[in-house]
Amino acid sequence: MNYDLGGVKLTSVTGWRHSKEKQTQDFDGSSTDLYYVDRRQHYTQWSQELRAAGNLVTGLDYVVGAYYFHSKYDLTQWTRLFGFNPSIPPMVADTNEQMVEGKTTSYAFFGDFNWAFADKWRLSFGGRWSHDNKKLTNAFATTGQVGQGDANFTKFTPKIGIDFRPNPDTMLYASWSRGYRSGGFSPRAATAATASTPFQPETVDAYEIGAKLALFNRKLELNIAGYVSDYKDMQQNLTVPGGPTGNQTITGNVAGGALIKGIEIDGSLRIPPSLRLTGSAAYMKSHFRNFVANGVYGTAIVPFDYSANRLIYAPKFTGSMALEHEMPTSFGKIMSSLGWRHISPYDEQLSQASLTPVPATGTPTRVIVNGNDPRVRPTTQDLIDASVTFNFDLGDKEAYFRVFGRNLANEKTTTHAFTVAGLWSFGMALEPRTYGATVGVKF
Repeated sequence: MNYDLGGVKLTSVTGWRHSKEKQTQDFDGSSTDLYYVDRRQHYTQWSQELRAAGNLVTGLDYVVGAYYFHSKYDLTQWTRLFGFNPSIPPMVADTNEQMVEGKTTSYAFFGDFNWAFADKWRLSFGGRWSHDNKKLTNAFATTGQVGQGDANFTKFTPKIGIDFRPNPDTMLYASWSRGYRSGGFSPRAATAATASTPFQPETVDAYEIGAKLALFNRKLELNIAGYVSDYKDMQQNLTVPGGPTGNQTITGNVAGGALIKGIEIDGSLRIPPSLRLTGSAAYMKSHFRNFVANGVYGTAIVPFDYSANRLIYAPKFTGSMALEHEMPTSFGKIMSSLGWRHISPYDEQLSQASLTPVPATGTPTRVIVNGNDPRVRPTTQDLIDASVTFNFDLGDKEAYFRVFGRNLANEKTTTHAFTVAGLWSFGMALEPRTYGATVGVKF
């Protein structure tokens, strides 16, 4: 809801969501009944945001506001592990099902300001104060409660930026901001220590410089940016020893964090106006710093050093090109597009490829992990898509008919994948070559 008071615009955003889920999943993906679960979950959330926006003085505009959020959920999971009898439902096979209940309450106050302090110069600054309360109870039906946690997290996150516009076709800018992800508890923890110990908040200092250009009478638009993202206490999913199955998945913090550096460029060219060529390219380099977590080597629990592992879902290079054409007709217009996207290989899970114990004989004092498991790494992707859309003018309405093709080269790889306790790996396949047609009316 919006209400205009003349010099001030008030905005209220209210949201509510409720979901009820029943899910079964065959994790091993084989014809043998190894790992099968039945999961039931309920989730409810509501949020309220209030904002005020306007101009304090000429050249200084603002947005200030407050935010409140509350959610709760419950989860019950029955697991049929090495059951070897698919005729027995997990709810019958598992008499010690896992039960999780969680609640989150958050509120925040924020402000954002833009000040045109000099001719062609603008300063942007602001901040957000956030407070989060997280509660979680983890239990098994037969063996009882595993752990219970209640923790509060508070953080102030500022930002500042400056831009310079020497002419209407050029903008140069630089910015710094601090991001924050709240801490919490691990719902899949299976021991009292891991279930009741919270993981800590994650922060990132993001630096960016760049330029936005409109050249040759705006026929060519070009954007260039370089950035550095410095993560502290980065949150990552970890598989650690413990629990009824011997392993458990929890969220932990990377003590030294991670550093991500990159450069991005994108643009579009119109020659003639009916033909538009777009392109983009991005190079990114990332690494962990001092990433150590406990693991099992033989029968001993020792520190595992993951600092040599790559961050997940972080391809070094991505690029794209697309050609779009618009042709007027007696009935409306025809729009055609042809696009290509390139994605270099990336890791999909923090895992273990090979291990180097230190020292090499006897019980090691630590173990070095030599990168992520290559089984959960997609191949290079070169994806080709195309479409033709026929638009029909129907008075004040518009009808359209579109034919399309996706992944025309029929690339075959995974989009998400992970290993299970070092026993097997499975993944979700990239959509294969796909053809289709859609018809619709815009009014």
